[in-house]
Amino acid sequence: MKGNRLNMAANVGTFVTSRQQLNVQRTLMQQNAIRAEYAAAQLAQMRHEQFTEEY
Repeated sequence: MKGNRLNMAANVGTFVTSRQQLNVQRTLMQQNAIRAEYAAAQLAQMRHEQFTEEY
């Protein structure tokens, strides 16, 4: 019985760690999405400036 309690405690610890890891991954994905959006805005601004210089 004691072994089962230890295994259960180990599994709960792994679950919390996995949940924390998912939160970190979610945060990184959000940051990457923001970076991509910012890069797209910069590219659009550069294209606009190039267009206005040419015409």
